[in-house]
Amino acid sequence: MGRCVGRTETRVADRTALARTLIGALILALLGVLPGAGLSDPVAAAPASADRPDGLEIQLSNRDLVRFSVQDLAIQWRPVSLQDGSLTLYDPFLDGFSTVGDPARPRTPRSGGWLLIPPGTRPELVTLNEEWVEAGGLPLMVQSVPVILPGEEPGLGTTSEIMVLPGQDVPADAPIPERVRGTLRAAPKSRTGGALTLGQPTWWRGHRIVAWNLVPLRHDAAGAATQT
Repeated sequence: MGRCVGRTETRVADRTALARTLIGALILALLGVLPGAGLSDPVAAAPASADRPDGLEIQLSNRDLVRFSVQDLAIQWRPVSLQDGSLTLYDPFLDGFSTVGDPARPRTPRSGGWLLIPPGTRPELVTLNEEWVEAGGLPLMVQSVPVILPGEEPGLGTTSEIMVLPGQDVPADAPIPERVRGTLRAAPKSRTGGALTLGQPTWWRGHRIVAWNLVPLRHDAAGAATQT
């Protein structure tokens, strides 16, 4: 248990060069690899091995595509005792990954980065192969829900959080920010797709960028881990 094997390519249409970073946690880190380089002739940069999640191997990196594989991901399951010991949920951890989730949704190991998209190109994700194994159906720990508690003076509040456990409804009267309520309505309850996904291209300081995300754990709508 705890193994995900995959090979993935990220290409640029029409074979136009692409500047990229594989594990940059910040957009600043990605743009920082381009000193003196124009968008028509970007510099490709791969992160140092110490910056990559365990199990990630870069197989090919050139001006047209990046190909990498992820394998032998051994998830550690940390039990979390709740409700005076009557409920145990499990937090999954992987070296080099962050364990997070949408509010009131299961927490999963995640990694990601950014691609810088030169004008006239578009990123294309091609998954060559994925192999999943059963995860045992362990109930996953959920992400807390942020709330804003009223302060002593009007307009001043205190940030806090509440826990909405599997099977519970979000309290209708909870002081949850509207942005978070929007996330609660939109976030899917299950995760069944591929481990690697691309976001929608967006703009940052005059540059088009796109986020990629790696989540090597699937779960059902009840919050039970199904495959890894």
